[in-house]
Amino acid sequence: MFVFVLPVKSLDTGKSRLQAAPRDRAELIRAMLLDTLDAVLECDLGPVVVVSPDSEVKDLAARNGARAMHHGGSLNEAVAAASEGPTAAILPDLPAVRADDIRAVLTGAPKGYVADWSGTGTTMLFGQTVVPHFGPDSARKHESAGYPRITGAARALTADVDTREDLERARGLGLGPRTAAWLDRMARTA
Repeated sequence: MFVFVLPVKSLDTGKSRLQAAPRDRAELIRAMLLDTLDAVLECDLGPVVVVSPDSEVKDLAARNGARAMHHGGSLNEAVAAASEGPTAAILPDLPAVRADDIRAVLTGAPKGYVADWSGTGTTMLFGQTVVPHFGPDSARKHESAGYPRITGAARALTADVDTREDLERARGLGLGPRTAAWLDRMARTA
């Protein structure tokens, strides 16, 4: 069993590299959070905590089966504050991830991290205790901190979305229903 921690920035400031209108970015953040949250809840390996300074995000999390926790600090501080014993921190911008992807990683090793598709970032960190180093060059930092890199993780677990190109790449893996609907809406209005 793990406590799953999904840290979410404010809907107003997140995903600025997507080059979309603020309202569209906020809708995408909501969609990706809910698709990622569905996968985490479905894997059924422990309670889920969504940590955010944003009241709308916390309300959304609580209405969809997660415990909401307020934290206005950095991503790493938020993950550390919500960690309780065995923890799996998963970034909520993995719109193609499925429960089986998460379950396979967590049942295959006692601790580790999953790198993003660039190989420099981290999408998931887990262990009996976690000391997060999310941010630039986090893969190297997590490895230096003693977390082994999980190789062979499903591509969807490496498919975080920061840019339009990332979103298109994730689309090729099969997006969750809310993110797919958002992308279809954007295509119709373009």
